[in-house]
Amino acid sequence: MNPPDSAPAPANKPPDKKAPWFPADGAEARIVIAGFFLLFCVLGGYFAVRPVRETIGTVLGRAATQNLWFFTALFAILIVPFYGWLVARVRRSVLLPSIYGFMAVAFAATGKVFGEGTMDPMMARVFYVAISVMNLLLVSAFWSFMLEILSSDQTKRLFGFIAAGGTLGALVGPGATALLVKNIGNAGVLYLGAGMYLVAIVLSRVLLVQWRRVAPNAASAISGPADKDRACMKALLIPEAHLIFTSVGADGTPSYRLETLDDWIARTKSRGHITLEEKQLNFHLETEGGIAHLWSLYSLRSDGKAVARGINSIQAVKEPGGWRVASITVQAESASAPFPEEYVL
Repeated sequence: MNPPDSAPAPANKPPDKKAPWFPADGAEARIVIAGFFLLFCVLGGYFAVRPVRETIGTVLGRAATQNLWFFTALFAILIVPFYGWLVARVRRSVLLPSIYGFMAVAFAATGKVFGEGTMDPMMARVFYVAISVMNLLLVSAFWSFMLEILSSDQTKRLFGFIAAGGTLGALVGPGATALLVKNIGNAGVLYLGAGMYLVAIVLSRVLLVQWRRVAPNAASAISGPADKDRACMKALLIPEAHLIFTSVGADGTPSYRLETLDDWIARTKSRGHITLEEKQLNFHLETEGGIAHLWSLYSLRSDGKAVARGINSIQAVKEPGGWRVASITVQAESASAPFPEEYVL
């Protein structure tokens, strides 16, 4: 069980200040800045290299290029289910840098071939189609990742500024190519694009680290000796809060157990002085007015041994002093309800 870190803020806490032209402050601002420059590198690297595609198209000739548009359209359609297949099986924290790493390696390898002057017509055709199709995957991967780590309220406030990074990259990329291509050649432009995707890998990790720092997390309320004082836990929940523990039997039959917070505290204390350690693996937060819903994924260790993983559905209400939890529904992983690995960032 992993309720959000939503204890009421002190009444005398000064309000956060932010520049009127900037949509965020504090840790949220770092997420926006990392997202801005990440999208700048993603689209900047792509659009810096795209003129090379036009050069290849000129070398291949108009007839050959027109024939390639059939394959471009075909693979543009096929890449959508392929991306869905990847998302269903690969963690987003692995998928995003893997895509950028693939682009960096592909650009560097193509640049090496260009530099040696050994590119054959077939490789030129493959590069022409690939560079046309990959734009769909790059944009989809970035925005699906941002949608997953930001709440609906944050997307409304922050996406415009983050998207500006992509617009700037789409302008700077081809501009840099136009200025540098005479000195560094097409091979150099490809190396430039590869370098920007290497920077994108670093920025994707920075973005994930900053997100995890502000992720709603009350691990300190759960973690520690099982029989410790739970005042911090009580501060998170309204007095009338309840907890629902659901399960799915081996035959697929669902069941549930209702507890009060005092019931849960007594049951946990009965485990003695064992050390519990809970870690939040991922979360998704939605807010509207005075209500919020947190979809939280957790893992639990007891005296260092992994004992459980599961999903929390946490409902919170807004009070004058801040957010407090009204109810928590928990479903632990089991053979009949396996944990979806793709949920883990």
